[in-house]
Amino acid sequence: MITIKDFHALVGETIMLCQCIEMDIKLMYAGMQKGNFERNLEEVRHKALGPVLAELEELDICSVNPYFSVRDYELLYEIKDIRNYWVHKGYASFIYLQGEKWQQGLEERYLKLVSDYKKLDLLATEAQNVRLDVMKRFGRIK
Repeated sequence: MITIKDFHALVGETIMLCQCIEMDIKLMYAGMQKGNFERNLEEVRHKALGPVLAELEELDICSVNPYFSVRDYELLYEIKDIRNYWVHKGYASFIYLQGEKWQQGLEERYLKLVSDYKKLDLLATEAQNVRLDVMKRFGRIK
């Protein structure tokens, strides 16, 4: 049986993955841009994910060997929707229910949460690997 503690823990891990992917995207963009890396990063650090992702996609697609596929970009754009769902609506569909309906609602939301987490977990690993490669390729780390 799924408990609310299980749910809380996985919501936290899911949001953490969203934040890691978002930061990796911003680091990749800053790394691929010409000029000073720190200034590039400061320019995008507080920007919303969508615009930075669009700029990264434009840079990436123009290269001979893009880091991300079209499908990858579709998933990357989905991140903000997944994050917003869990931040604003994830609990609302069951938290005010009573008894068995509460447990059933919790379990239904948990299945969606697990599905979203698995997508993000794979994407986070790929984003991290791409970030590291970008940093090496563009001379941002040794």
